[in-house]
Amino acid sequence: MSKTPIKSLAEALHARLTDGALPGELEGFDDTARAAASATNLAAAATRAPGTPGVALETGLGEDSRAMRLAVVNDDMPFLVDSIAATIAAHDIAIRRIIHPVVAVERAGDGTLAGIGSGGSRESMVYIEMERADARDRTGLVRDLERNLAHVRAAVTDWTELRRAMNDDANRIPDAEGAALLRWFQGGSMTLVGHETWLYEAARVSDPRHPGMLPTTSGEVSRKSFAWLSVATSRTASADRGDDATPMMLAGSW
Repeated sequence: MSKTPIKSLAEALHARLTDGALPGELEGFDDTARAAASATNLAAAATRAPGTPGVALETGLGEDSRAMRLAVVNDDMPFLVDSIAATIAAHDIAIRRIIHPVVAVERAGDGTLAGIGSGGSRESMVYIEMERADARDRTGLVRDLERNLAHVRAAVTDWTELRRAMNDDANRIPDAEGAALLRWFQGGSMTLVGHETWLYEAARVSDPRHPGMLPTTSGEVSRKSFAWLSVATSRTASADRGDDATPMMLAGSW
C-alpha cells in the first residue's frame, strides 16, 4: 500500500474534521483553529497499533495559554465520547469544545496512516478543547484515558457474552419479578460493562477478581451488599439452607 504524503493527509483530515458537527459546536472555530485541530488529530492518528487508541495532548490554543487540546483516535465503537468526557471530568478539567467526526482511513501493516476518506476502516477522531492542567495531571489524564478506553473495548467486544450471562442469571432466579427485571436490563435498558461471579457461604465471601480485570464494584460496595444479604438470609432462611446459589446484581453509576 502506497503512503499518502503528510500534506495530503492533513488536507483530507482538515476537510472532514467538522463532518456532522452542530453549529453551536463550531462557534469561534475559525479556519486557523480548524487547521490546528486537524494537526493535533493527525498526530494522534499518524501511527496506531491495532486495538489501541492514538492520543495526542498539546497545551495552548493560539494565544490562550490557559487551555489545551486533546485528540483521541480509536476504532469506531459505542461509548467513546461519553467515556472520554467522564475521564476528563474525573480530573476536574472543564471541557470547552468536543468535535467527533468518524472518518474512513487506510493503514499500512505497521499501523501507519496511509490514506483518509478513501475506504478502509472507520475510526473515531475525537477532538476536545479544555482548560489547561499541570504536567502531572496531563500525564495522569493520558494514562487514565488509555486504561478506560481499553475497558470500553473489552465491554464492546464482550457485549454478546455479557448479555448471555445476564440472561443465564435471569433463568436461575426463582423469583419471577427479579427475573423479569434482569431480562429488562438485558434487553437494552442497561449498559453492561462487566460480569462477576461471587460465592457467598455463610460469613465467607470469595472475590474472583484477578489483576487487570475491570472491577464491576468497589470493595466497600461489595462488603455492604453482602452484609445486607447476610441479615436478609438470616431472617428468611430455613434451618437447612442447602447450597443453592441465587444471582445477585450490584448496580451503580459509571
